[in-house]
Amino acid sequence: MLLGSTPKLGTGTGVENLLVALHHLDVPWKPDALAEIAPRDTGILSPKNTHEEVAIYRYMTEGSVDAYLWQTLETKARFHAQRKTGDSTVPLR
Repeated sequence: MLLGSTPKLGTGTGVENLLVALHHLDVPWKPDALAEIAPRDTGILSPKNTHEEVAIYRYMTEGSVDAYLWQTLETKARFHAQRKTGDSTVPLR
């Protein structure tokens, strides 16, 4: 088991081929929050990963501020994906 924060283990550790699960314990909430989440997920989803299946967990309490923040970030991510692809028909849920 390896535990570490994004600033400590986010870049240059070279463990992406060994990851089985990623646990998001916090919601990054800054103007560039999407830019912080992407590297977290990209490491475990790397083609170098030797595991066929991996899991990404996001912890929150139902009805809490964390749940609201994760939902807001998901909406922003979908909007940016629509903008990049130019496909305005993709529903936001």
